[in-house]
Amino acid sequence: MRKLRFTTFLRLVTAGNLVAVKWALFYDSADDLDSKVPHHYPAHRKRVDEWHANGKLLAAGTFGDPQTEGAMCLFATREDAEEFAREDPFVLGGVVRAWRVFRWDEIEW
Repeated sequence: MRKLRFTTFLRLVTAGNLVAVKWALFYDSADDLDSKVPHHYPAHRKRVDEWHANGKLLAAGTFGDPQTEGAMCLFATREDAEEFAREDPFVLGGVVRAWRVFRWDEIEW
């Protein structure tokens, strides 16, 4: 049986459907969120609300256990994702240990 390359598989899966490129920002949490979050949350939430209101931040949220699984945000552009992270009070205040951005190809049905 012949193996399909992943890119070939993606073309077959998305054939006939539009693919909307989005950018996923992943946050890895620093140790001891319980002591760090309360101090930085108001400024972080203000930034989230502003970016969402202007349409740059499409979605945001934590995974089941934010301490061990972190959080994710979706943006329309890589530049927006990186800019958001660089100036996020959670990043600047040490709530986030590390962040990274990945391209995400959303299939629109």
